[in-house]
Amino acid sequence: MSTNYYAHLDLGKPVVKLHIGKSSAGWCFALHVTDEITSLDDWRKAWSCPWVTIVDEYGDVITTDAMVSTITGRKPWRPDARPSAEWMRLNRAARGPHNLARHTYEATLPPNPETDTYDLCFGDFS
Repeated sequence: MSTNYYAHLDLGKPVVKLHIGKSSAGWCFALHVTDEITSLDDWRKAWSCPWVTIVDEYGDVITTDAMVSTITGRKPWRPDARPSAEWMRLNRAARGPHNLARHTYEATLPPNPETDTYDLCFGDFS
């Protein structure tokens, strides 16, 4: 199960949608970064603008606090879950905090990979 999140920029018609990232069960949050938005702090600054609304792929509006919690407060979908080495190899993953899988393909580690429960991911993966 996964959910994509978007920043809707209401700068006129049509509204511009920017992909924030993807939350997948058992994985660190895949935070979408670009040449212009390179960190969680950059996203937080964008979300503070009055013309930006955070929306999930189902159309639900998400508060900034809830979005930050989704990104930084991740836990495994099952507390005893610990993916096997073979699963990690097949999914191009590495071990992250709280037994979460960490993205290794098209991703960069966050500022503190020992505790940060998100990865900085490039490219199109929505």
